[in-house]
Amino acid sequence: MILTTGCMLWGNQKFKNGGVTWGRPLAALMALITMLLAFIQVIIVINTPGKVRQEIASKDQQFLRVAIESTCSYIVKNYPASHILLISKPEAASTISTHEGIMAAVNSGFDGKYKSLSKESPRPPLSSILGNDQGNSSDIEFNPNSVELMLRLHPETDVILSLIGLPDNFEKVKFFKMKPKERPKFIVMFPESLFKLKPYLKKGLISEVITYNNRYKPNFKEKLPDDNNEIFKKRFLLINSKNVDQYAAEFPNMFEVVAESNNISNSKQ
Repeated sequence: MILTTGCMLWGNQKFKNGGVTWGRPLAALMALITMLLAFIQVIIVINTPGKVRQEIASKDQQFLRVAIESTCSYIVKNYPASHILLISKPEAASTISTHEGIMAAVNSGFDGKYKSLSKESPRPPLSSILGNDQGNSSDIEFNPNSVELMLRLHPETDVILSLIGLPDNFEKVKFFKMKPKERPKFIVMFPESLFKLKPYLKKGLISEVITYNNRYKPNFKEKLPDDNNEIFKKRFLLINSKNVDQYAAEFPNMFEVVAESNNISNSKQ
């Protein structure tokens, strides 16, 4: 653009000073090209943030699929021949591409290596069903009663995998009070209430939690490894009773400092 501007000024100068006939047409042509280049540059600047957001979203979706697939592979390796209850968002609360990507990751990770796989989703709030709610169409009502209902529908369950974190007021989930041999393994992905979970992990009430590795610095331009295990180790943490103290020391702000018997003193050990 600097070159065309220079040519425009040079051509105009030639016409004015020397009477060169092609000076003015050259100046006009260079002015047109300069304006066109400026317009293209503006379009690029306007569109770049959108493209960056799209690339970041695409990378996040790739990370999510890896997290789900790796977690499912972990389950079939560590809890073989299980009756698995998968808790996920209702299909209507996700975009088609997101839902299909998640289920593809689930199926790839489990690879059919289970006794049974049941799928349940929390229901929308009653107010949404009746049309009295102005909330988001993706709202769901996930509470301790939701979990109990799912377990009554699938009493054979011995592993629960929640892709949507923990229910509201999760401390009131009744199966925490069951004897260890009767209690399903409970594996939770990306719980918002992670900071409360150290005692639950130490006591085995929640078997594993998958969360983000806060030391990973997102870089949408980064080429990810071909090995899903390497991607998982880079972006996520799998926390259980064996390593919860290690991560609590490594990430001091991960868990709140409370008496570990709080709220779970009635659970069976």
